[in-house]
Amino acid sequence: MAWYETDAPHWLGAAWKSEVAAWMDEALAARGHQRTGPVTPVHLRVWSAVCRAQTTAGDVYFKSAPPGMDFEPALLAYLSARGVDGLRLVAMDAQRSWMLTRAEGATARDVHGKSPEGLALWMRLLTRYAHMQLDLAPQADGLVAVGVPDLRLERLLEQFDLLVGCGHLQCGDDGLDARELLALAGQRTRVEDLCGELAQAPIAQTLQHNDLHDSNVFVRDGEYIIFDWGDASVAHPLFDCEVLFAVAAGRWGLAAGSDGFLAFRDAYLGPFAERSSMDKVLRALEVSVPLAKLCRAMTWHRIVDLPSGQGAREIVARRAKHLLAMLSNDPAVQVGPSSYL
Repeated sequence: MAWYETDAPHWLGAAWKSEVAAWMDEALAARGHQRTGPVTPVHLRVWSAVCRAQTTAGDVYFKSAPPGMDFEPALLAYLSARGVDGLRLVAMDAQRSWMLTRAEGATARDVHGKSPEGLALWMRLLTRYAHMQLDLAPQADGLVAVGVPDLRLERLLEQFDLLVGCGHLQCGDDGLDARELLALAGQRTRVEDLCGELAQAPIAQTLQHNDLHDSNVFVRDGEYIIFDWGDASVAHPLFDCEVLFAVAAGRWGLAAGSDGFLAFRDAYLGPFAERSSMDKVLRALEVSVPLAKLCRAMTWHRIVDLPSGQGAREIVARRAKHLLAMLSNDPAVQVGPSSYL
């Protein structure tokens, strides 16, 4: 069994199957429906548990996550209350951070694959997503208040210190050696300077998904619906570009600098440029690259101390090494390419 699969996530408790089934039945009955099939696990991983069940109202999905990643039900309720289209909540248990949502069909990857139609829809989604981020920027404090992790620039230096002090950075094949650990700690001023420069850019901090690829998007009535917000944070929106550009290359083969890539890039950056200029946004993007790597490292840092968290520890170590390579430009720091797709 792979590191990310667990028979029973400890944070759900020993009797989780019967408790989840009972909660689902109660939630469905309150809405005049009932379950017509067993609760079937879709995946049981160190970072989330997802189950599916047939009901008289159609299929539904149950999801729960461990502390540190358990804010998604509250976030979905928050977004829904503000008219943001997303997963349709059937029920949620705020105390246990459980949620029940309607089945939405197939993912964008399954429906469209690498087709031109899929790319056109994806670019339309990017523009819509950027506008959503801009609209949510004034509510950054409200998002943090419902539990979304706060990785805004004013906190990133503190996050860098947490990363440097992490006891797992020598894990795995791509972990840091003793010299590299010292070198990473020595980049603190560089991180502080980058945060200061990015803070001057005319782009407000907001909700960012942090893992927006085509298997985290459903197709509903010809539109793309973003889901799986477990990696999200309140941070600089351009931190999303690391994964978005990996999608451009890995899914559609758009080489950096090509006309296709630039159109893809600008579909996302355009709404931000409308409020300042494309030159300023592109400079902000350049500055944001290493900080985005730090943000993604700290996403996995949330679960490094969980049982069965060895894989998460290795991912954090790998991303820390990538971060060092970006900050230091030291050719002696060798690490393989990241994989997102």
